[in-house]
Parts: sequence; C-alpha cells; structure tokens
Amino acid sequence: MILDIIFPKKCLGCGNNESIICKNCQNLIHQSENYADETDSSVLPLIAAACYKNKIIKKTIWLLKYKKIKVAAEPLSELIYSRSVEDLSEINIFYSIKDCLIIPVPLSKKRLKERGFNQAELIASNLMVKLKEGIPAINFSLEKNILRKIKETSSQVIAKDKSKRLKNLKGSFGIEHPEKIKGRNIILIDDVSTTGATLHEATSVLKKAGARIVIPIVAAR
Repeated sequence: MILDIIFPKKCLGCGNNESIICKNCQNLIHQSENYADETDSSVLPLIAAACYKNKIIKKTIWLLKYKKIKVAAEPLSELIYSRSVEDLSEINIFYSIKDCLIIPVPLSKKRLKERGFNQAELIASNLMVKLKEGIPAINFSLEKNILRKIKETSSQVIAKDKSKRLKNLKGSFGIEHPEKIKGRNIILIDDVSTTGATLHEATSVLKKAGARIVIPIVAAR
C-alpha cells in the first residue's frame, strides 16, 4: 500500500526515527492486568498488552484501522509478544502444548470490503513470527479461514454494556472445517477488547467446535 511506503516511521511517543513505537516508549507503556471471564471459568484469562487509554496505543490502533497504515501492526504485535511470552510459557507448562493455532477475530464480508484488510490478521501474522522464534518448544501456525463472521452486526460502540453486546453478537461467528479445531490449542487475537463480548462469543464458538483451550490475547483493553 502506498501509505505504508510514504508514512514516516517516527515514534508516536518521542518522535525518534526508529519505529511507530520505539523500544524505550514500549517499556513506558503500562500493561493491562489479565482479565478472567467470571461467567465461564473454563476460559483462560484475557491477556492484554496495554491499556487502550494510553494515547500512543490508541493512536497506533487508529492509524492501523482507520488510516490503513498497515505497518502499525508491527509494534502492536511486538508489544503483545513481549507482554505475553511469559504467560504463554507458563500455560505450556500446565497444559503441555505441542502445537498452537493462531486465529485472528474475523471481520464481516462487508467490513472487510470497506477496510480492505483485517487488522487482527495483520497483528496475528506478525505475532506468529515472533512466537516461533521466542518459544521454539511450541509449533505455531496461523489459520485465517476457520473462524468466520457469518452475520453482520451493528457497531459494538452502540451497545454500552456486555450483556447487550453479547446479544448483538449472538450467532455472528461460525466455524469452517471444524475437524481442524477439535482437540487443538488456540490463541485468539484481536486488536482491542472493551467489554470482552466479541472474544467471549468467538471463544464460545471455538470451544463448542471442540477446541482444547482458547487463549484470548489483544493489543489493548
């Protein structure tokens, strides 16, 4: 994309010509606490790399989603990796994970056509490379076409509380090739989680299809 070529890689925090979020500024961004879904104890806690209120994070996600600056996915995946690698290593100890599917939360066909790409997929692709290098004990692979958004839903911003968002999302996800899910370990990736309703519904669909464990991870919450 032309915007990726002409967009200057200046740090949104300090202005250095290094990365959209340089290493020093990444270290200054506070991580959100892992969030456990109290309605379902079988779901592993959500790992969020950063707080969405952070101005640098908010602007990076805005550049990626609405200005279509695809290179903005790189620092987000780097931040996710640095904030999740220890948790994933511990999960591996408890669950003996030999391999793991990385699945991005999908967009509807309409939203994908409007945006031209799925931001969660870009983040997931970058993250997979880092995880393969960082945790060689686990075989990571990216699956982009298993979890599908099969129903167009109204904007999640409109529904303020989790119960309304869950109702809005009910039946919106489907599984293609469920045999690829049964008994598998899954990392579910999205850019932002507000109430957790999207991840809750997607996780529920994956577990009903036979997933062994689902680890939800987002760039910000």
